[in-house]
Order: sequence, then C-alpha cells, then structure tokens
Amino acid sequence: MDSLKKIGIIRCKQTSTLCSRSIDLVAAKNGTHGFAKSGPVNVIRIIDCGGCPGDSLGGRVDELIHCGAEGVALASCISGRNEFPFPCNNFPQIQTDIQERYGNIISLLECAH
Repeated sequence: MDSLKKIGIIRCKQTSTLCSRSIDLVAAKNGTHGFAKSGPVNVIRIIDCGGCPGDSLGGRVDELIHCGAEGVALASCISGRNEFPFPCNNFPQIQTDIQERYGNIISLLECAH
C-alpha cells in the first residue's frame, strides 16, 4: 500500500450519521467509481466539511495535506452523487474555492449507493 497515492476524504457533516463510508472506502481501495481514472488509492484520513456553508474547508484541506495527503476527494454526499436527502447546495462554491486555493489536488469521489 505504500506505493499508492495517499488521499484524504472530506465528507458532509450533515450526513455523517447516516453513512458508514464503507462504499467510499471500497471504491478507493479498488480504484472504482470516482477513482477509476487514478486507480486504487490509500485513504489516510476522513474528515467532515465542518458544516454549512463549508467556510472552514480550507483549514480542513490544510490538515489533510499536513497529515500527508497527496490528493483530496470530496465524498459523494458533497458532490451530489448519492441518495441522501441532503444535497449540498454549496458544492459548486466549495469545489471552486478548493481548486483556486490548491490547484489540482482535488478529485471527486463518486459513491455507488
């Protein structure tokens, strides 16, 4: 596993009690769904977004990078690729803000719910 790219996953705080994250972890391990292009990755940490509207995400990404993340994935609960009844209305702005601040470190995780 040491040769795999290390990533951190940011998930929605609002849906954190509804999802076990197991499908996201399997997708990361097997290189499927949102990780089909990158192949398998090593998830080093999963944290929540900090709550709406996502203003604290910069600090959260900094924390993941400090822990060794080479990439950051927004979980399907943020990117809108899930079945939860809480779509993230802030996703477009969250994605733009992170990409402007960190460049191409972000990838989108798509879950198979």
